Amino acid sequence: KQQIDENRAGKTETELDAFLAGNSNIRFVIIENDDNQSLLLDQVEASINYHKNRIKYDSLMDRLLLNAE
Repeated sequence: KQQIDENRAGKTETELDAFLAGNSNIRFVIIENDDNQSLLLDQVEASINYHKNRIKYDSLMDRLLLNAE
């Protein structure tokens, strides 16, 4: 996963360098950065949902264990 992210970052830097050299279009750099930000937001959302569900599960288990005693 980290290697993929590094490859994407490298590709974006290459596109940006090409744009700065006058050989590319900034639109591709912006689109690539937007895609990366969308992926990061999706990862954050998935992590938040995971932790919310884990807290709900832990709370449920605590209540079940209290009722079982």
